[in-house]
Parts: sequence; structure tokens; C-alpha cells
Amino acid sequence: MSLVLATVAALRVPASCPAEQRPFPSRHRPPRAAPRLCDLPQRPRGKSDGFYVRPSAAVEKGGAFFVPGLEGFRLKLLAASVLGLALVANRLASPGEPASSQLVSEALGAAACAQLLLQVAAEAQAGRDEAAEQARALASARLSERLEVSPALDASRSSRAQWAAATLLRQTAASAVALYALPGGAAGGGGARVEPLLRSGRLPSSAALPSGEALAASLAESGGLYVPEAAVAAKDLALPQTAGSAVLQRCGDDAVLVAVSERSDAFDERQREWVGRVAALLAS
Repeated sequence: MSLVLATVAALRVPASCPAEQRPFPSRHRPPRAAPRLCDLPQRPRGKSDGFYVRPSAAVEKGGAFFVPGLEGFRLKLLAASVLGLALVANRLASPGEPASSQLVSEALGAAACAQLLLQVAAEAQAGRDEAAEQARALASARLSERLEVSPALDASRSSRAQWAAATLLRQTAASAVALYALPGGAAGGGGARVEPLLRSGRLPSSAALPSGEALAASLAESGGLYVPEAAVAAKDLALPQTAGSAVLQRCGDDAVLVAVSERSDAFDERQREWVGRVAALLAS
């Protein structure tokens, strides 16, 4: 019995001993602070718990329920077709002269069909433009950066032309820059055809040269030309196949500066001013 009492006395921890130094954890733990209301996750106002905030958009983009093959504008095209056929069938099945209320209903239905068809045409064109732009961007990304300088340029103008190309590639949306000598100009040695003086950026290894007459005619009035859609540009300009838009600016009387981007309408007014200022520096 005395041995048991001695063991208990040896294991007894003094009350003054800190809690972190005690051999056994304390049974009395401090109470936890209750979470504040601001710490609780708040549900955003104005939004429902469901995925379909706007069911029509969910059907078009594809969600938990949709008809395969009718995503996007195809669903609107189907709705416009069914509604148009229903209007025609309703008119053919109506005996005698239609009432004024029927005429109003048919006019509203026809207006709805026309609006849907206009949306379908706009979305289809936007999809084609986006696909073409992605194809041009992919083709341009596969091209390697190149810098070709003609020996016809003297050392001073060659350094300025290289600086101009590097500046436009860095400060504008251009993916390629070219400097061409016009026929009969001093920069091209007085030749009878267009000569490439500098080609920089992502360009194909071999490209057709633009027509001197086309360049002269395009730049005759203002000295500059902006082509927002390269696909509808004149073939005589011989823009690269990866070009979506281009800016052409005359450099004096003997050269033309061309900046090309794979995106459509990529050059805003400020960037076109940049091209004009750089061309003026090359002409001086």
C-alpha cells in the first residue's frame, strides 16, 4: 500500500507547472470562439443555385440537356424554320379572308422569324471569320522569325530600316514588316520592277512580289493605305497568305513600307500613325 501511495505522489504534477510541460493533456480545454457571421461563406445576391440562369444560352452552348448538332446558331435556324412553316400552314388552312387579329399575329411571327434569321447569319459569319483568323494565326505561328536585308541598301539606311522593322514588330500588332523599292526609284537601283529591300518577322520563305503599278495607284492620293480585310484586297498587292490586315505607307518617292498582321482589322488609328511616322523617318 505504501508503494502505491509513493508512486501516485511521484506522478502528481504541481499546479504551477505550465500546461505545455505537463506529461498528460489537460481535461479542461479553453472554449472555442464562435465563428463570426462575416467569416461564414456568403451566397452572392441576385444569383440562383441552378446552373441554368438563362436556359436558352445553356441549350445553345450545351449543358445537361441539349440536342446534339443543334448547338449555337443551328437551334435558332431550326426555330425560325419551324415557325415560318407554321405561319405558312396557318395561312393556307385558314378559310376565307383572315381577320385583323390573325394578320397582326402573322406579322409578329414573321418579324420574329426575320430577327432569328438575321442572328443566324451574323453568328455564322462570325464563326467563319473566327475560324479563318485561327487558321491564319496557326499558320503564322509555324513560321520562323527571319530578317532579310538587301545589299542594295547602304549601311545608314539599312540600320534605320532594321530599327524601323523591330520597332513596328514590338509596338504594333504587326507580325511581319517589309520594305519595297518602287520601280525606277533610286533605292531599287532604277530597276523596272519592285525589289524587296527588307523583310522581317514571321514570313514565308518565298512570297510573290507586289505589282509596282498597284502600289503606286493605291498610294497615289494619300500616300498611305489601310487594308482591314486582306482577303478582299487587290491581288496585285501580293499580301502574304497569313495576312489578315495590312498597312501600306509610302517612304518618299522610291519605297513603300508594309506592315502585316494575321488578325483582321488589327491596326487601330494610333498604330497606323506609328507606321506613318516610321515611314517618314525612313524617307528622310
